Amino acid sequence: MREFLEGLLGKENVLHEAADLLPYREDTTEADPADPSLVAFVTEVDQVREIVRRAAARRVPITPRVAGTNVGGLAIPAQGGLVLDMSRMNRVIEVSAEDMYAVIEPGVTQQGMKDHLAASGLPLTLGYSLAPPHTSVLANALLGGLTNRSLKYGDQSEWISGVEAVLSDGSVARTGAWALSPIPFGNVPFPDVTGLFVGWQGMTGIVTKMAFQLWPLHPIRKRLMVLSSDVPSPYEAVRLLCRTEACDDIGGLSWPSAKMMMGVKKPRPTPAEGDPVFFLYVDLTAETAAELAAKQEILGSVLARVRAGGGRFEDPMDIETLLGVNPGLSAFADFPVDLEFLTNHGGGGLSWIGTYGPLSRFGEAATAAFRCSFT
Repeated sequence: MREFLEGLLGKENVLHEAADLLPYREDTTEADPADPSLVAFVTEVDQVREIVRRAAARRVPITPRVAGTNVGGLAIPAQGGLVLDMSRMNRVIEVSAEDMYAVIEPGVTQQGMKDHLAASGLPLTLGYSLAPPHTSVLANALLGGLTNRSLKYGDQSEWISGVEAVLSDGSVARTGAWALSPIPFGNVPFPDVTGLFVGWQGMTGIVTKMAFQLWPLHPIRKRLMVLSSDVPSPYEAVRLLCRTEACDDIGGLSWPSAKMMMGVKKPRPTPAEGDPVFFLYVDLTAETAAELAAKQEILGSVLARVRAGGGRFEDPMDIETLLGVNPGLSAFADFPVDLEFLTNHGGGGLSWIGTYGPLSRFGEAATAAFRCSFT
């Protein structure tokens, strides 16, 4: 297999020495590492096709990889298998301002896509997950990742309007309207076979291109922080705010997590005197100042309603003011963001089960989790 890969890609694009393979043994999880036999850097879909054909004939398992930041163990190779490093397939092939979509390769990162849109001057944006800036947009979408636009537009897999994928026999499939049209405007009116590649953890094919939806970048944007002195109230506020449709995004962290973000290695699990317990961040966007004021009024009315039921909130504080008090929270000033206190803490790894679940149970689950942490 090594000789074949070196002939196809060049010796400089195939790793086989143990020291060179070391970074590919693991991902961000605490799952056990495994040693691949080879790592191949690819840049073109035809290279992927040839490699898949040869690997299938030799029964060599393939693990596609971009950044290695997966939190489910998916970037850990099969023992003795081949890692297909797709980070150099990093072209933004097309951005349509009129139809509001982009066509990208697997190596396009969150930061790379943000920079490309900014350089283009188009008033368009994508959603950013809480994964590091060098995370693959395509991989996040295929795994149903949540982003700071998911409250309005759903998880990122719902934004996919077509994929190009190399199947197990080396053939190439395109899905959605893209199968027949040069414009990947959507998955309908055809049977939605794009779903065969979403959430399948790479088992049904290696996706080499993806068309996905972009969203309007409104000229007025504000991020507000709301500190809370109890646990159930923020979740009740989230439940009510979701129904107003006023917010682009709502998220939150326990205060111990916030302390870790500010550089405290081992914060005490129980809050100190005067400390909040939890904080929400709320993103609002608008076309006009009047629209923003109306959305802020909605936020205030929801918080007042929860306060009337016993909730304990501080008044909303814009991120600039909060950073003046706690500069350590600068990670939340803008997305994408690298939460290094989670991903680079010196050992142990991280497993992330996601934030999927019925909203009706969030407050109950959070209260139970906090109770376990404090006892």
